[in-house]
Amino acid sequence: MTITALNIITDAALSINVIPPGGVLNPSEQSDGLISLNKVLDSWEDMMLVQLSRVTVATGGGGPFTTPRPIKIKSATCTAGSLQSQVEVCSPESWATVSDASRSGQLCSKLFCDYAYPTSNIYVWPASTGVLHLFAYLPLTSFTNLATSIDLPPGYARALTFAVALDMSPQYGHPIDAGIVGMVKDAKGEIQATNARLFGAAPPPAQPLPQR
Repeated sequence: MTITALNIITDAALSINVIPPGGVLNPSEQSDGLISLNKVLDSWEDMMLVQLSRVTVATGGGGPFTTPRPIKIKSATCTAGSLQSQVEVCSPESWATVSDASRSGQLCSKLFCDYAYPTSNIYVWPASTGVLHLFAYLPLTSFTNLATSIDLPPGYARALTFAVALDMSPQYGHPIDAGIVGMVKDAKGEIQATNARLFGAAPPPAQPLPQR
């Protein structure tokens, strides 16, 4: 479902009776609503309400290779023309055991991601001229402005609307509505259950940021 930030904010305001049906938030209220929306999205990363996506990384040139920070890389393959191989996603401890760093070829067999924020570095072994295909859990995209649209999986727009309504309630002196709390809980639970069916298990928790 494709929806804009303003759509979600307006629906959230309607659900807590900030505006009447057909009403419009003023510019200041809209800006506050955008802040609430992005706060909710940011918090959802830790609650594992994320999307499993395919990310393609060209590995020619020696590396490391950069990509927007994933929550967690689930699996990976490397391709070169008609050739394809599975790639082991290494822990820091496993990566430290890799020897013969000068080895190279068309396909890599191991990778390590440092999960640096906002851009992560991916290291491969052996050095490869192929293309790396990552299947990774990614955070939902934040909204840069009110007109920003996002294509959400089923159920996400409903959960977002009620979650934003809860976040906005104190700004308008509204008590937390137990009914909306329940709807947020139910909507998030449905998403997590769907993800478990599609992906085989709930998304794992985010990897820690690297220690500097």
